Amino acid sequence: MRLRFFFKTSPTSNSHSCLHQLTFSTIPYDSNHLIQTPKPHTYTHILLSCLRKCKQFKAHHTFEETPQKLLQFSTTSRIIHAQSLKLGFWSKGSLGNAILDIYAKCGNLDFAEKVFNRLENRDVLAWNSILSIYSKLGFLDMVFKSYGSLWSHGVWPNEFTFAIVLSACARLESVKRGRQVHCNVVKMGFESGSFCEGALIDMYAKCNSMGDCRRVFDEGVELDTVSWTSMIAGYVKAALPEEALKVFDEMKKVGQEPDLIAFVTVLNAYVGLGRLDEASDLFSQMPNPNVVAWNVMISGHAQRGYEAQAIEIFHNMRKSGIKSTRSTLGSVLSAVASLTALDIGLLVHAEAVKLGLDSNVYVGSSLISMYAKCEKIEAAKKVFDALDEQNVVLWNSLLGGYAQNGYYYEVMELFSNMKSCGFHPDELPIPVF
Repeated sequence: MRLRFFFKTSPTSNSHSCLHQLTFSTIPYDSNHLIQTPKPHTYTHILLSCLRKCKQFKAHHTFEETPQKLLQFSTTSRIIHAQSLKLGFWSKGSLGNAILDIYAKCGNLDFAEKVFNRLENRDVLAWNSILSIYSKLGFLDMVFKSYGSLWSHGVWPNEFTFAIVLSACARLESVKRGRQVHCNVVKMGFESGSFCEGALIDMYAKCNSMGDCRRVFDEGVELDTVSWTSMIAGYVKAALPEEALKVFDEMKKVGQEPDLIAFVTVLNAYVGLGRLDEASDLFSQMPNPNVVAWNVMISGHAQRGYEAQAIEIFHNMRKSGIKSTRSTLGSVLSAVASLTALDIGLLVHAEAVKLGLDSNVYVGSSLISMYAKCEKIEAAKKVFDALDEQNVVLWNSLLGGYAQNGYYYEVMELFSNMKSCGFHPDELPIPVF
């Protein structure tokens, strides 16, 4: 008896069914079982099926916990990888690229690097896979290092390569590197491709280089929703909300459908200008607003003095089934504090406990301020004491609360305790009595 690896195949079997039939089994050599040694293209088809499933799963579960599913895909890859190593054909042709790509998609850096380093022929697809995993995991220096190595190995980048590297430039807000990559894009003739256009607009927008951003945008040939949204977001980031709204109007005129990100970006522009009615109109047009959109509406109304409306929006959000985030709770607690609406504050506190957000520093600070404004200083102190991390912001909130309620002796005692915990007086403004 030996451990044998085999496929149960049939004339109608395809790569999807093979994926489910992939198995290890112990069978004797003299068995009459039909054992078929798979060919390289069979493994490749199975891995491509894995990749499709991986992409579909991630696309439909973007905001859910996915590690278990991705682990299954990665495990399947390792099984195929191990068998192809034994048969000696994994490092040649498209199979090696398929193995590398699925490791990259699953975020398995260790295996991805091992496969990449052992490939006989590292084509642009292989380089793109290793660049993508470095980018996904935040190893941006490795993105640039690998990009340089790609050129030195005589491999020509394609538009996907440039999109990955430009994204790294955007995240680092490195316009100098971005311009260098832009020159390469032009030399290779990809400047009019939708991937590179969108990546260039996004890079210049995030680097706050709106002149360059607008130039690329105006010269764009295949502007997609991502390009339009990046242009709008760039103007919002640059504190030019009026320009952002002009681009949004242009977008609608040319028949480009805004996506969720575009809607949220424009909501931010309206809120930044204090145009809350228009923000509300736009919000009502959104088919399925996400928690970010709800948060913009809640914080926008709370910050502009419309606390009651902010609380009403919060209640509507809960009715719609959207879970609160720390930003949601912080904003609504600010509105509650301004109205000294303790009954609502207690409900929000209960929501924070239910979601496990009561220990968050931002939410904790908001709870302390809310209880202090509602003259419930003992409750504020209980929140403070229950927090694992007690930083300057929290001390400041508590000290301010005691001062507002006239507990000046306790303020001095707390201030002394703060110093004994390692926070120096120059880090914290002393309350004015």
